[in-house]
Amino acid sequence: MIYRKLDEQPVTVDLRLTDDLFIKTAVVPLAGTVIPSHAHAYDHVTLLAVGRMSVWADDVPLGEFTGPTGILIRAKVKHRMLTLTDGVVFACVHALHGTDDVEIHEEHHLTIEEA
Repeated sequence: MIYRKLDEQPVTVDLRLTDDLFIKTAVVPLAGTVIPSHAHAYDHVTLLAVGRMSVWADDVPLGEFTGPTGILIRAKVKHRMLTLTDGVVFACVHALHGTDDVEIHEEHHLTIEEA
C-alpha cells in the first residue's frame, strides 16, 4: 500500500514522570491518518482518550475503539492505527523494565507517495 504524507502531522509529546514509566502522547488533527508504528519488546497500553480509531496487530484487526478506553498491545506485535474522527488524542504507556528507553523490537516501513 502507498501512503501520502499529510501536511497536518500529529503533535506528540514524550513524558517521563517516574523512573520506570514512559508515556508518548499524540493529538491527531485529521480523520484518515495512519499511525505507522513498530513492535516493542514488552506489552504496553494505548490509552485512547478522545475520538475513534481502528487498530491492527500483525495485520489482524483488533477492532474499532472509541475513547476513553485502553487497548492492550502485546510484545513483539507490529501495530498500526487509523484515525476515524478528527481530533483523536491517545497516549502509549510503557513500563521501561529498568532500561533508559522503550525497547523497539521491529519497525514498520511504509511507502510514501512523493508530492
